[in-house]
Amino acid sequence: NKATISQIYHFGQTPQQLFKKPQRLAITPSPQKSNNNIDWKHLQSFPLFEKHSENPIHRMQIINTKLISLGPKKLFIPPDNNRYFSWDTFDFSLRILSFEGNSKCESIFENLHDGLIRAVGVSENGQIVVSGGEDTLVLVWELSKTKSKASGYQLRLKQTFYGHTKPITEVFVSQAYSLIVSGSQDQTCIIWDLNRLKFVKQLPKHDSVISKIIVNPLSGDIVTCSGVWLYLWSVNGEPIASVDTTNVFAKENITSVLFIETIKTQNQIIITGHQYGSIHVWKVNFGNKTKNNIDNSCYCLDLIASFKSHTSLVSSLLYDEYYNRIFSGDEGGSCFIWSNQDEKENNTHSLIGKYF
Repeated sequence: NKATISQIYHFGQTPQQLFKKPQRLAITPSPQKSNNNIDWKHLQSFPLFEKHSENPIHRMQIINTKLISLGPKKLFIPPDNNRYFSWDTFDFSLRILSFEGNSKCESIFENLHDGLIRAVGVSENGQIVVSGGEDTLVLVWELSKTKSKASGYQLRLKQTFYGHTKPITEVFVSQAYSLIVSGSQDQTCIIWDLNRLKFVKQLPKHDSVISKIIVNPLSGDIVTCSGVWLYLWSVNGEPIASVDTTNVFAKENITSVLFIETIKTQNQIIITGHQYGSIHVWKVNFGNKTKNNIDNSCYCLDLIASFKSHTSLVSSLLYDEYYNRIFSGDEGGSCFIWSNQDEKENNTHSLIGKYF
């Protein structure tokens, strides 16, 4: 239930003993984990690298103390994140590649959709894959290793979802809440049940094409982005709050989004990256209804901070919970660290990994 998930999320499970000998920490630039909340109004930006091979940064993960970044149409495969999906291929296939051996291809899956694959999502355990296509379909697959090592992996189709009328633009899988959320060029989002593999609810029509979807791993709340609009929905698809970001800034479409729920206050923080390099921080608050675009909700999205160090579209955001810092990547290949600490004193350049 939600209380159990919340307890595990904040404090973890506590087995009697995992290792007989002390183990080295996974990330080592700083001596200890930060227990402080982020002071959003006083974040400083530090360039980790600028124009890194001039490749767009669309995904980021810290793996074995290194920041690994992926380009467009690629996705890390959990739980180890030592492999990734790629669907940017001329033959409309989905591929699994390993970070070892300079992107060794381990499996190729062809003819999954009638036309281009437009979006891919994966469950937290890496066993359920969801693909969305130009054919308007959302397909649910089971991913497993084949018995033969030479063959790599296999996909088994579990379900085909019909409901969208135009190509799929985004899919997100939440194993914790048994949800699949899909978005489309038809300006709609649909919630599907991951366990029963059935339709749950279609969200009201958005302002434009769905650009981003993310689910809070703690509460199950859903964030959808459409043009300049930011929407927050409950796990059941009920509207909580929304904001037209042009009410505060010039028109700048949302191009990346990140959910953070702070440990001490349990406030929901949403970070949005934008078309011309801006980064905005929003807090979910009880608010007056005049600030909210949803009539029946007592919540609003308050802007609490805004930054700009990027000169091009912000295409990726990553939260490093261990050190309470944010990584942001852009279309020009630049990456910045946002922190309340002086990152120059931490050997941040040792974080720089590879781009795939």
